[in-house]
Amino acid sequence: MNQTFKTICCDRRSLRPDTFEQVVLLACLPRRYRLLGRLLWLLNQDYFFGELQIIAILADCQSQRELMETYESLRGLRERLPRIRMKRQCLSDFAAKIFPNESPAATGSGGGQA
Repeated sequence: MNQTFKTICCDRRSLRPDTFEQVVLLACLPRRYRLLGRLLWLLNQDYFFGELQIIAILADCQSQRELMETYESLRGLRERLPRIRMKRQCLSDFAAKIFPNESPAATGSGGGQA
């Protein structure tokens, strides 16, 4: 049985399952917004409601390819998010660290944006 993105991520990064969403969210924000993202997370986690919905959907993916295809399929939801949001390339880079045995060419992680 294949493991999910959430299971592998928690195992590899020694995370408690209840911190998975926060870690993925902050890792997938553009670098220049990560400090602001941390502050917003501490002040009002509801600000990231849309991103947390996306991460919850992505948590069950079993490969980087599936994860990126699922992310792309959520375009309508992503477009309604605030300006500070997860970026496709950041998610692709993060997923590559979680699913290291997949070749980048197989993931469809071309140069698109959020």
